[in-house]
Amino acid sequence: MTAKLLSDLAYRFFVKGTSWKVEYGEAPLIQFNEYQKTSINFKEPLKSDVVLIEKYINVGFFDYGPRLWMIGHIEPLKKLQTKKYRKEIIQRIIQEYPSLILTDKAKFYRLRKNPKDPENHSEYDSPPKSGNGRLDSYRLPILYASPDLEVCIHECRATAIDRLFVSALVPKTNLKLLNLAVILEEDCTEFESLDISVQFLFYAESHSYEISREIAKAANKAGYDGIVYPSYFIH
Repeated sequence: MTAKLLSDLAYRFFVKGTSWKVEYGEAPLIQFNEYQKTSINFKEPLKSDVVLIEKYINVGFFDYGPRLWMIGHIEPLKKLQTKKYRKEIIQRIIQEYPSLILTDKAKFYRLRKNPKDPENHSEYDSPPKSGNGRLDSYRLPILYASPDLEVCIHECRATAIDRLFVSALVPKTNLKLLNLAVILEEDCTEFESLDISVQFLFYAESHSYEISREIAKAANKAGYDGIVYPSYFIH
């Protein structure tokens, strides 16, 4: 193995493999770099592997105490979790994130898992039953789709035994979308970052849906036709 491949393997096993996921955010429990010697007492057979890795890429492994923003201690994110300040932060999201216009040249995909009538067009161009997803609520149905077919498969939680059908959709008129998938340019610390707050919100599980549904309602009220957001499964 080359030094780069060995470094990548060490990162995936020790750093990503010890990732501690909390309600909003996550952080590794082990890190390594070239500035420190190993201070963790690994047991065999892992200890022998660590000695080899240390030797060939000249690094040391140590317990990592994450910065608190990595586990959700970010002011805008904390405010989003409160009824008192949520509208204030949602308004910032509407104002500070850019719009994206989808024209009739755009193409995106709607994947259906085990549809009752796969040849019926309404299986693909109508929203699901409202109230169960990340953005949809009782009075605001949402059609979920993606320009990346792989994202569709992951988001639908498809398995090997499912029958999958996909349709390519094209807008008939221009669609104005709120683009939450971009990286905002900010002049602040991570503890004050609106951008990291939004990323952590959309990488969170169903406990975050109450907040993301409020963002969808606000975007709809502001004249947007939809929202672009990062996938929970691929990031």
